[in-house]
Order: sequence, then C-alpha cells, then structure tokens
Amino acid sequence: MTKWTDAQKQAIYEPSGEGSILVSAAAGSGKTAVLVERIVNMILNDGISIDELLIVTFTEAASAEMKERIISRINDAYREAAAIGDVERGKHLKEQMRLTPAADINTIDAFCLGVVKNNFHILGIDAGFGIMDKNEGELLIDDTLSELFLSLYAAEEEEDRARFLRLADIYASNRDDEGLKKVVRKVYGFIQSFPEPMRWLREKADMYNSDMTESEWLQKVIMGGRREYIVKRCKGEWSDIYSEMLAIAEKNSSEANIFWGKLWSNVCACNNACNALESADSWDKLYEFYKTYIEKKSYLGSAMNKIPAKKEVSDEEWQMFYDRYDELRNFFREECQKLPLHSKSEYNDYVHGEEIKQTVDDIVWLTEKFSDSFSEKKSRKNVKSFSDIEHLAYSLFSKNENIRGEYAEKYREILIDEFQDTNSLQDAIFTLISRNENNMFMVGDLKQSIYRFRGGDPTVFKNKSRNFMSENSAGRRIVLSQNFRSRQEVITGINSLFAGVMSDEVGDVEYNSDEELKREKERECYTEVSGNLFNSEIGYNSELYRIAVIGDEAEEDVTADRAEAAFIADKIRSLIDGHYQVYDKSGYRNIEYRDIVILMRSIKGGGEIMREMLESRGISSFVQKEEYFARREIKLMLSLISIINNHMQDIPLVAVMRSPIGDFTENELARIKIGSRTRSFYKAVKGYKSGAEELSDEEKRLRNKCRKFISDLDRWRGYVRMKSIASLIWTLYEETGFYDLMGALEGGEEAQANLKLLYERAKKYEESGFKGIFNFIRYIERMESRNEDIAGARLVSEGHNVVKIMTIHKSKGLEFPVVFLARTTKKFLFTNPRDENRVMLHKDLGIGVDYYNYNDMYCKKLVFNEYIKEANKREYLSEEMRLLYVAVTRAKEKLIVTAANVYKDSEACRNQIDEWRESYFNKKLTPRISESARSYADWIIPAVESNGQGWKCTDTELMSVAFDAQSDSGEKEIVIENTDKIREYVKKILEFKYEYPQSGNVPAKTSVTAIKELEDAEMNRSDEPVYMTQKPQFMRTEKLGAQIGTAHHQVMAFIDIQKLRQCDCGFEETVKSEIIRIYDEGQIEKSIAEDEKIIETICNNVCGFFKSDMGKAVLCAKNVYRERPFEISITAREYDASLGEEYGEESIIVQGIIDLYFEDNDGNITLVDYKTDYCKTPEEQQKVADRYKKQLELYGRAMEKILQKPVKNKYLYLFSAQSMVKLD
Repeated sequence: MTKWTDAQKQAIYEPSGEGSILVSAAAGSGKTAVLVERIVNMILNDGISIDELLIVTFTEAASAEMKERIISRINDAYREAAAIGDVERGKHLKEQMRLTPAADINTIDAFCLGVVKNNFHILGIDAGFGIMDKNEGELLIDDTLSELFLSLYAAEEEEDRARFLRLADIYASNRDDEGLKKVVRKVYGFIQSFPEPMRWLREKADMYNSDMTESEWLQKVIMGGRREYIVKRCKGEWSDIYSEMLAIAEKNSSEANIFWGKLWSNVCACNNACNALESADSWDKLYEFYKTYIEKKSYLGSAMNKIPAKKEVSDEEWQMFYDRYDELRNFFREECQKLPLHSKSEYNDYVHGEEIKQTVDDIVWLTEKFSDSFSEKKSRKNVKSFSDIEHLAYSLFSKNENIRGEYAEKYREILIDEFQDTNSLQDAIFTLISRNENNMFMVGDLKQSIYRFRGGDPTVFKNKSRNFMSENSAGRRIVLSQNFRSRQEVITGINSLFAGVMSDEVGDVEYNSDEELKREKERECYTEVSGNLFNSEIGYNSELYRIAVIGDEAEEDVTADRAEAAFIADKIRSLIDGHYQVYDKSGYRNIEYRDIVILMRSIKGGGEIMREMLESRGISSFVQKEEYFARREIKLMLSLISIINNHMQDIPLVAVMRSPIGDFTENELARIKIGSRTRSFYKAVKGYKSGAEELSDEEKRLRNKCRKFISDLDRWRGYVRMKSIASLIWTLYEETGFYDLMGALEGGEEAQANLKLLYERAKKYEESGFKGIFNFIRYIERMESRNEDIAGARLVSEGHNVVKIMTIHKSKGLEFPVVFLARTTKKFLFTNPRDENRVMLHKDLGIGVDYYNYNDMYCKKLVFNEYIKEANKREYLSEEMRLLYVAVTRAKEKLIVTAANVYKDSEACRNQIDEWRESYFNKKLTPRISESARSYADWIIPAVESNGQGWKCTDTELMSVAFDAQSDSGEKEIVIENTDKIREYVKKILEFKYEYPQSGNVPAKTSVTAIKELEDAEMNRSDEPVYMTQKPQFMRTEKLGAQIGTAHHQVMAFIDIQKLRQCDCGFEETVKSEIIRIYDEGQIEKSIAEDEKIIETICNNVCGFFKSDMGKAVLCAKNVYRERPFEISITAREYDASLGEEYGEESIIVQGIIDLYFEDNDGNITLVDYKTDYCKTPEEQQKVADRYKKQLELYGRAMEKILQKPVKNKYLYLFSAQSMVKLD
C-alpha cells in the first residue's frame, strides 16, 4: 500500500466543494498518482460517479494513461470488495469501470469540441464543420489578407482607404505589403489567447491618448510600474554596496570617505539618487529628479581609468567595489534615460502623441476588419481552428446561463492537470462552469511552465497561487515538494543551483524552502550500493564540465559543438565500459545506452554532430530530426507533385527525371537539352528527336524513354481531376514503385514511414475542407518558407537500447537515470528575426509602436515599444529559467552539464571565468544580473562555482583541432614516397585478379524464388547484347497481379479450416465472411478488398480448391500446417551449375516459406504449393509446373530434413485452371 506524505494526503482527501484547491507539485512529486488517487477516493468513499467529474489533461496520451490508471485502481478495489463479500460496493465499482472509458477525461481541445458540437444549434453554426491545423489556418489567413488588402486599396470609403494607406506607408516596403500583413497576423494571433480578443485590443488601444501626458501609459506604466522597476532593481544593490563599504572602513578604524577616497562620494550620490527616484511620484518631482541627478552626467560619478592614489583600501578590494559600482551606475543611468525626462509641454511633442494614437487605432481597425473577413471565410468553408472552438465554448457559457448551469450541475468537481500551461481563455471557461469557483482542483508546477510560445500563460497559475495564499481566500494551496524520482545527490545539486539563480523576477518563482525539492530520509527510494559494484571515482554527485577550446574562433559554434560532442561521447563510453551502476526495481545493474539522454535547447545542427560523434565511438544513438522537408524521399515526391501541377518548372522536372522515377542519366539529360537549348526542359523532352527519321539505336531508346515519361506525366496530371490529393500521392507511390524503392535502400523503414506521413498530412489537409493540388503545394511551401518544419517518423521506442538525443521540451514528463545537458553556452534567441518587431505586444502593457515619419523618411524609437520589448525579454528569460529546471529534473541518478566555448587564448578563457565568478554575490545572482544572461551557462557556472553544494566542477582545456568522427575501420594509411612506387602500387591494384572470380556472384543466403528466377533467366538467355529497357522489378507499375497473388496466399494462410469442416452445403458464405475477417485484421490490402470483382474471383478460387479432391484431403487430414518458413544448405554448384570443380565444397543457405503441407491418418506427408499464374490449357499448365519443379524439390528436401520422414507427394495447385499437377 502506498505510503502517502502529509501533503499528498491533504491533496487526496481534502473535501470537494468547499473551495477550490491548487496543488503546486514539484518535479517527481507524484502529482499524477495523487490526482488519480483523489478521483478514486471520491468514487470509493464519497459516492461520486466518474461521469460526475470533468478531468482535463494536457495531451491525448495523458488522457489515455489517466483512464488506464483509474480503471486499474478501481479494479483493485473491486477485487478487495469481492474478497470480503461486499456486493453493493462491488456493484458500484463494476459500474464505474464500465463508465470510465467514456468519461469526460479529455484534453481542453477535446472537451471544448464536445461542448460546441453538442450545442451547435444554439451557437448558430453548421454541425459538420472541419478542424484546421495551424498551417492550414495560416494558408487561409494569407488568402484572407490578400483579398482584404486588394479591397482596401480600391475602397470606395475615403476614410477606410486613407487609414489603410497610412499603415501601408509605415509597415509595407517599396516591394510589397508583406510587412503590414505580418503586423496583422501578429496582432490577431496574439489576442486569441484572451477570452474576448477584440475587447482586449480596444482596451489596450485606449492606453494611448492624443495628450500622452494624461494617458494610461504615462500614469500607470511609466510613472508607476517603470519607476518602481528601476528602484526595485537598484535600491537593494546600492544599499548593499553602501553598507559593505562602510563596514569595511569601520573595521579598519577609518572614515569611509578617507578609506575609499572618491569612490565613497560617488556611491553615496548614486544611493541618494535612487532614494530620490523612489520619492518622485509626480510629473514635477520626476522632472526635478532628472534635472538634479541625470542631466548632469558627472553627478553620479564617472568612469575611472586608473586606481586613485588617495585611499587607504587595497587596490584589489577597491577594484572589486569599483566594478560593482560602475556596472550598477551605468544600468541605473540607462534605465532612468527611458523615463519621461521632459516637461509636460515638451513630452507630447517628443512622442508625437496624436500620430501614434492614430497609428494604434488604425492597427486595431485593420485587425477588426481582418477578423470579420477571416470569420466569414471560415464560415463559407465550414472550418474552425481549435482557438475558434475555445472561443465558441466561452461564448456559449458566458451568454447562456441555463447551459452554464447544466454543466455546473453535471460536474461535482473539475480536475485540471498541468494547470501551469493554461491561458486566461481556458481558465475563464472552467471558471464559468464551476460552482462559484468552489469545486476546482488544479495541479501543476509553475517552475515547469514552458509553453508560453504556444499561448500558455504562467501568470494564471502564479496569480491564483498568490490569491490562495491570502487570508481572505476560500481557495487552498497545497505544496508537494517531496521528490521520489532523483537521488539525494541530484536533489542537492538542483536545489543549490536554483536557490542561486531562480527568482520571482527571473523564473516567476522565488526558489525558497517551499519550492525546493525535498526527500524525507525514511522515504529514500535508493538503497546504498554495496561491495565493489560502485565506481567511487564517478559517484552520483552532479558534474559541471567547462570545456575551453583554445584556438581559431572563425567557426566557433561548429568547433565548440564538436569538442563538446567528443567529450560527451568519451564520457558515455567510460560509463558503459566502467559498468556504472544504476538502480531499478530489481536492484543495481550495469548502465545501458537506453539509460542515458542528452538534452539540448535545440538539436538543430548540434544534434546530428552529437549523433555522428557517438556513432564513431560505437555508441548507438537516436536523434529525432526536425528537417522533414529536407529528406530525400519527401523532396523528390514534392518535386513530382509540383511538376504534375505545373510541368514548366525545369528544376523539379530534372530532379524527377534524374531520380529512379524517371531513371534518366546525366548524359541523357544533357543530350535532351543540347538538342533544344532555347526551349523549356519540358518542351525539350517532349520534342526530343520527334521529327527525325534516321536515328541510332541509342537515340531511339532515349526517344522512347522520353515519350514514356511524358505519357506517365500526362496520365498523372489526368488523375488530378479524378482523385483527391491523398489518393493521388498513394497512386504515385504505387505506379512509380517509389515507395517500394525507398524501402529497399538504407534507412528504408524510416523513409517509408515519412512517405506515409506525407500521405496522412494530405489526407488531413483535405478533411479540413481544403481542395486542389495548387493549394496543397502552397500549403507545403508556406511551411517551408516560414521554417515551420514537422518532425519525421520516429521508429525508436522506449525499449530500444540507444542513447537518446532530444530537446528539453520533448523530455517533459520523462525521466532517465543519467542526463547530459549540452550546448549550455548557446545564446538565447530573444526575438525571432522573421517576426514583425516594429509592433510589440504584451498581455498587460498592450501595444507598443514607434513613430514613423514617411514624408521625411525617419523613425523615432519610443519608450512604449522599448518597454514591451524588455517585458517580453524578461518573460522569455523566465521561461528559459523554467526550461533549465525541467532539463535538470529529468535526472534520476546522475546529472552531467557541459559548457563548451572557443577562446582565442587561455587568458580570454580565464577572463570569462572571472567574470562569471564576480557576477555572484551573497550566494545568489541579483535579478539585474540574472536578466543580463545570454545563455544557460551564465546562470549555471556562477551558481555552481560559488554555491556548488552537490556539484563537482572541472575545467577541461583543449587545443583547437578537428573533432571529427574517428574511424574504427582499422585501415592503414598508405604512404608513397616516389612516383615509381605510386605507379607500381596503382598497377598492382588495377591488375589484381581474385583467385575465385565467380564467387562474387554466389550469395551467402538466397531464397527459393531467386533460384527459380535464375533458372528462368538461364533458359531465356541469348547471345545478343541485352539492354535494360524495363525498370527493375521493384519499380514496375504492373503490380496488381502480384497483389492479387498475395491476397490469395493470405486467405489460404489465415482462413479458419475448422469452420470449413463444419460447412454442410457449400463454402461460399463461409469463405466470404472469412475474407472480410482477414481484411479487418490487416492481412489484405485495401485496394484489393475494395474491388468486388477481385474479391469474387478470390472467393471462387478458394472455394474451388476446397471442393477439389485435394481440398477434401486437407479438410480430412490429421494435421494441417500452413506458411511454414525453413532454411536448408545446398552446394554452390547446385545453385549455379556453371561453377567449376573448385567450388564443390562451397555452400549457401536457401530460405523459403511452404504454402501448405498435411499429414493424413496414415502418417503420410503431402506438400502443396499454390500459384496464381494464368494457364488454361494442359500445355500451359505443364509449362508452369516445369518452372516450379526445382522450387518444389527444395521444399520437399527441406521438409524431409525437418520432419525426419519422407514426403510422399508434391503437388502444384493452379488457381486459374482450378487443377492439380503432381510433381515427381
């Protein structure tokens, strides 16, 4: 029985309906188990039914897992009730197990979708709407914007046209209006996470005023928030510097101004200035502050190029305090410069109040017009996005009290998992259907809120947490801080790191005793390592490795990545070879590759370098590549689709022709183009030698090849009018043989999975209401142009023994015994260069713009945009801090962090380390310094250096070398000293003859079918030269016959013989039902099963077999065996009779599958092989029998060897003739 902690018990047993509960659950604290236990407890002890609960999860996988856990727990309780004979309880629990699969345990999207579909008539929408994904929505947005802009350029309303052209002057370029489109996209996309988007937008626009001195921006944001922000960042630090300097002077029995010299007066001036700013709560006081402290640059002191002589303190100590003073003074001055340091009359002219007010109003006006047009377009296409679904659900509940009441009555408690990743719209929906916010149970961890880029808003959790901690709140906050995942050594290291860097300002969490991870000694889940199993040199403490690459900085990122990858690969190899011990339920064992993960902020570039380096050390690894559209199979199929849509595109046309689909060589393509230099390549192909009469054989073959390709292309273009995009793609796979070809190449399984993904994406695209090949190409191009790639197929599961390389985001919710955190020195990307950053947005500050004067061609940067940019940067940094927390808390037993940098020399490296050390004061980074971080290393290294409890820090210095993958081939490099040796060596290579040249044609393993085909080829061989005029077998388009043959074999292999034995009159109905069952089990291809004529033929042939004498013998047999694989050894000369005597002792393995053999009541063995070759006359049947004679002989030999008894009879059953041929 689980031994719950006191906090867990409170979360499980706290009564429902007496106030909402917020559970702040730290990493590894068992939040999912607690959530499940609370649900089960309400079912067992409170008489609540599972269908009276609304349980919301973040992903579909989490919903499925939740249902499984609940059913498992209820099943355990049911068995306990049955054991004690509690019939009523057992009946209740059995009913709950029946209800759970259909209970409301869903994602937010699924819940809202159900609400909207159940109330479509009230919302006034069509119930048959489709759901768009993000990229389909973006495609529709592009179309809507283009249509809207065209209409506004020619608008009849003078005011509308004037407003639009004003914005076009500011944000469009002289080439196009894409800049203005980006503004509208950005604003519209941003506001979708609010309950009432347009209302929010209008309210934030009202923050601007023609007289900006009276605006909300000035009164609340700048005079209030911004001034307070500067004071908060600086006052404490000035006070600390002042107090420390005073204490040191007093300790040395000296006056501060004498002991410190001029530095003391400068510090006092800055301290006084900060106090004055805190008191400047009006415009006049702020202006006076500016005149006194900021306008005179020398008041706060100035930079000192050398250490002054007039002082008593040591030079070293003076320099340390001067550096702190100088850095803080510069920050204070820069921030104060952003305040409104003008008189009221000057300020409005400075910011151009009327113009920026007009600009903001025009942006709102254009966004509203777009929103209306977009809604209308979606209605016409009858499609919705999930954002639309959430807004419709919110609208339904907010405007219909009776419906809101029904849902509130239905759900006795609303339980929300991963609450830290919700936004204000989602929170508003659940609040509306709650019982006055008294029956909500929310579980999450603010420290793990990492989906702000998807619309998640951590302040929802943060604000609720603060409200629930207040005395007057009816809500309750429960903290789960006990960690059951990680070793104590890992916990100690994590706590010491985040105690020093995470704060309310950077991370949104003050990492104090409430938030730190804990482990009660009696709950230790790791036993001590005994004997010599434990590698004491490595241990379980967390490790930080600073890798300094000394040398050329020209390719800094690549060199650092390679050095880091080589170091990690060697470290993993040492863990594996040293039998590092990890713990699981059965005790300690040697570490395996699957126990290790390498986490990165982004795997782009670095992930592949890491994989190559691991593979060079013989370490199996897997990295999920994001570059789906760059894969060869996808690029080629998209090129083919592109030329089907428009064949006048030379580059994709040549790509397809050069590929196995067209099978043209470079020389052939060159000859085609030479013959028609000035025409498009398509016309050159189509017209190649069309009018010529006298052609060489080679030219004739090439002309026929061109005609065949053009014919194929015309046929495929014809399919566009008849087939859906998904159907067209699959038809191309089949007709070109491309799908099969990819499967035959290295990495074929993954390539085929990617091709299936393309098919599924096309299918989903059309299910959303989009049609046409042109729009599908635009859809793909839009994703490519905006770098919105998708992940390729993943063929590695949890059970594969490989080192996983993944992003931190992908690791959320997972855990690994050993975690490497790599690339920690990579710079943060604060803004996306593809975004439109001339308009900034923030949930609290609203809209930020700069002043643009189009006539005079200049731009004035204003504080409004700058403030929002800084606020977004702080929130971005906070998310990066939380992402770092997620990364390190994945570790169960060992955490290893690497930080690799390239330096010009060792001195530059030491300066960087000193800078990191000096940024850490009083065991914590100040928020101001924490905000200046540019990488994870800027947080990790100072914290571990200064307060590294539970950490081992090691410096590794490498010279700049090529950290290439090492080859394990063992090939010896050949050193040639002169040309004679070169000539001799080359001649030896070129004239080398192997002693047994024909052995290269003899395989080590082959199949029975391959031997049959070899004999066929020998029989049909002629002395004439042979040219490959057909494609290889795997690329031929005439595949239907093979599919039908496979279907016959599958039916004969899986049909239930026992059912046939019980048939009294005819087999037809039984065989038909069996074919349907076999298809449902996935044994027959859909294209075959959907063809009624083919299915009827198969049914007749199978019935014919079982009506025959042979079929009756099978049904009466003692034992029947089908589809039995085998392997036997034959001599090489038996495989190829042309081989000489010297190959007599060589042998090869032959494998095959026997269709059917049976044992009669007398113990005799009969072998049957069935064929679908077309043959009607006795002569044709005998020819087929002769072709397969060798195959049946091998089958018979194999059976006799396996069964140790003779095969009495061998038969070939021919379905087309429904006849049996006996083979001697």
